[in-house]
Parts: sequence; structure tokens; C-alpha cells
Amino acid sequence: YNFTIKIWDIEGISKKPIFILKGHLNRVTDIIQYTNTLIASVSQDKTIRKWNMNTGKEIYCYEMKHPFFCICPATDITVCCGGSDKTLRFYDLSVDKQIEELFILEGHSDVVTCLIQVNSFTIASGSSDNSIRFWDFEKRKHLFTLEGHSSGISCLKLLKDKRFASGSYDNSIIIWNLEKRDIEIRLKHSTGHILSITQLNDG
Repeated sequence: YNFTIKIWDIEGISKKPIFILKGHLNRVTDIIQYTNTLIASVSQDKTIRKWNMNTGKEIYCYEMKHPFFCICPATDITVCCGGSDKTLRFYDLSVDKQIEELFILEGHSDVVTCLIQVNSFTIASGSSDNSIRFWDFEKRKHLFTLEGHSSGISCLKLLKDKRFASGSYDNSIIIWNLEKRDIEIRLKHSTGHILSITQLNDG
């Protein structure tokens, strides 16, 4: 591992990256774009870093006591991060040369492995404690928990019909009915962990 982020022009003719962003000292575990020009990355080096994707320059590095594994948008200027301290931490990224921690949500009993924004005020988090928790981050409170996997949660996906999908190290995908907060379909893979989910155009 070289702990870098590479930016590519996938429509261009060059097979080389436009920029290679260097600064992280351990594995980069997640990246989001939160403005037209800025991205944020989290890493097992216990940092969040802000980057200008048009210049390839690091803008700011915020150091934590624990490694982060996932990041997702909350609002236009705030993000949510999860990691080994079992919490969801919210940060304001609106000001250049600064990252400000806003508040922390607690409830998981193991590592937070994945995050997804469900709507303008709700975030879902998956954890190695085998559960998925839904949070109202505006009111800063836990809403409800989905339990059905027998191993840690690896990925989450909000489907186009408003149902919700989760993948797990128990080799299964669960399709959830969020209104009933219950399992609708369980898809079982015989040999391997589920690491990523996407929905095709035909459903």
C-alpha cells in the first residue's frame, strides 16, 4: 500500500492520474466529494483530510485518537465519520484551513464499518456488532435499530423504491422494509463475504 488517493479523468485519453494526493500515513478507507472542488478522506492513520481536487493540494488535516473507516455527507457543510471508537462523529468542513468537531452519537458496541445518508436528517450506520442503527442527526438521537445479520455489517444501500439493503460478513444481503422495520428478502451467497452492493437500472 502507498496510502495515496489518485484522481483520474475517465473520459480523457491519458492512462495516468491527473493528481496523486499524498499525505495519509496508513490505508485510505473512504472518500467523499462534498463541494465541486473539495473532497474529504478518512484513513487508518487516525485523520480526516480535506483536499482541493483541482490542484491536488491538501488543505487541512484533523487528527483523532482512533482510526476512521467510513465517511458520508450530512449537510452541505458537515460530514459524519465512523470508526474503531464505536461512535458517529460529526464535523464542520465549511471553513478552509479548519475542521471542527460538532458532536458525537453513541450506541454501537463495536466498530462502525459503514455509513449512508438516508434523507436530509437521517443517517444509517452499520457495525461489527451485527446491527444497523438509524439516527436523526438534527435532533442528535437514535431512531431505531435493525437486527438480522449474524456477523458484522460491511455495506449499506438505499434502494430506488425506498427499501433498504445491507451486506454482511455472514455472506448475505438483507432487503429491509423500513416502514415495518423488518426483513423482506434475504439473499444468501454460499462462499464469500458481501463487500459492496449496487442496484441495477431494472431493479
